[in-house]
Amino acid sequence: MGGFQDIFKYKSVDKRKLQAQGFVLEGENYQKTFKILDGEFTHFVFVTNQGDVSTKVVDNKSGEDYVLHMVEGSQGTFVGQVKSQVEDVLKNVCKTCFEDDVFKSKQAKQVLAFCQSQYGDSLEFLWASLPDAAILRRKDTKKWYAVFMIMDKSKLNPDESGRVDVIDLHALPQTIDQIADGKTIFRGYHMNKKSWLSISLDGSVQTDRVLQLVK
Repeated sequence: MGGFQDIFKYKSVDKRKLQAQGFVLEGENYQKTFKILDGEFTHFVFVTNQGDVSTKVVDNKSGEDYVLHMVEGSQGTFVGQVKSQVEDVLKNVCKTCFEDDVFKSKQAKQVLAFCQSQYGDSLEFLWASLPDAAILRRKDTKKWYAVFMIMDKSKLNPDESGRVDVIDLHALPQTIDQIADGKTIFRGYHMNKKSWLSISLDGSVQTDRVLQLVK
């Protein structure tokens, strides 16, 4: 994929949309071809059942694979044109065939499903520079009540490490004083520590307990 892998970083494939967009299942991969550079090149896009994406560009005149657009540091007008058109194809595939899937832990998905079914609330991604952070807000007041983010566990507990889905929840100060133990429930990270608490969505706190604290 060269430098294109970030396009699909926080996405999951919708196979029904793949097929609707003309992708055909060939063996274990979905495949579609695109003509680029006025038909001089054929751009093959392959998508696995798991949503992994790979590509191949073929020079139609020579029948050989073209790879310069994937070589780091390659320069030149023509290489730039190939790279740009390949990127445009992949961005369109991402837009039409993939869904947002930033927070992948089982517990994060359970909390999000609860908020969707109980309140009809879905994630809002407010910051282009922070694609791994999003909020939930109340419909009546428009105020945030939860912030989801991906971060290193050491930000909350210096004795732990590894990337983890984290939820920040708005709560009353007296509630936070009672339950923030600094081991599994923490005073808000990146938020007002008197009004927010942080929990790693790694099972260290039971899902039912997290749901009790939502809203």
